[in-house]
Formats: sequence, structure tokens, C-alpha cells
Amino acid sequence: MLNVYTKGDSIENLGDFVMSDIVKNFYHLKQFEKEKVVLSDHIPLQKPLRLSIDVSNICNFRCKMCPTGNVKLLKEVGRPTGMMKFDLFKKIINDVEEIGGIKSVGFYGEGEPLTNPHYNDMLDYAIKKNVFKDTMITTNASLLDKERAEYIINSGIKVLRVSLYGLDNRTYQITTRQNHFGFDDIINNIKGFYEIR
Repeated sequence: MLNVYTKGDSIENLGDFVMSDIVKNFYHLKQFEKEKVVLSDHIPLQKPLRLSIDVSNICNFRCKMCPTGNVKLLKEVGRPTGMMKFDLFKKIINDVEEIGGIKSVGFYGEGEPLTNPHYNDMLDYAIKKNVFKDTMITTNASLLDKERAEYIINSGIKVLRVSLYGLDNRTYQITTRQNHFGFDDIINNIKGFYEIR
């Protein structure tokens, strides 16, 4: 996983990108250490510290290591596929507001969040409610075109986490079991994100 922060310096190549991520993760860890909560001092918790919202359990990849990519397994266990409806998303955010907000939220889960057609509306709603201190998206970056990148940057999301599945086009497509996006496409989307921000 590489964290792409919505504010910061530009990158020129993958080496700079990875080094930048290592340095920023170290900085983020130091900030986290300052704000760390010792759970034993707060048990039982009055409310959750973190929430993950899976807005889509559908993915445009079929990764070898991921249950979402295994159609046969999904049928065997009877897991339905679908995308979260906007009304349910609003209810979740409203419930968080009722308990006074929580520390952080991650928009990710068993699928690719950017496949949900209501994703922009969901981001807007969550950010405008101002009930999370930290906000993060995890994506495979295949759908992170210029328009989406601008939208995410302007939304107020603090961290964009990108999952990478190989270091060249061949291994990337073998691992993700699709041929629409290669490693170079993903890196170009990430670089485009950096250039916009």
C-alpha cells in the first residue's frame, strides 16, 4: 500500500514516489504517536474510534489473493454483490453525527469504492457533516482519472491509499486477472493525482 497525501510535493519517478511515501508515513506515524489513545484507559469505549465504510463490494479487478475476485467462492458462500445506496450511507453518517463524531473513517472494503456511481455525493455528504477528524480512501487507482482526482482533492479527503499488485505490466495483469489496466496505467494515474494536487 502506498499512501498518497492530498497536499505535498510532486514526484518525478517511482523511486521518488516510494521514498516520498516512506518519509510521509514516518511523519504520519510520529503524528499518530502524539495523538495515540491508550485503550485500556478508556475501556469500555463510549463510541468507536474508527469506521470503515464499504460503499461497493464490486471490483473491476479479480485479484488472485482477494475473495472478491473469486466468483466461484462468492457463489459458494452466497455473498451478494452490490453497491451501497446513498440513503444508507447518509444514515450511517447521520448516526455518527448523533454520537458526536469519531476519530477517523476509511472508505474501502471488499470492493473498489470508485465503482459506486454515488461516490462523489457520498464524499460530499461525509465531509460536509464534519464528523471525522481523519478521512481516507483506499483504491486500486484504475478509475482515478483527472476528473476523479480533482474531485477527491477538492473534497477534503486527507489520505488516498493506493493498492499496488505488481511492479510491471505483465505481473500486474496476471495478479489482477484483467487486461484493461496495467502497472503503467496505475502509476500514470497516481502521478496525475500528484500533479493536480
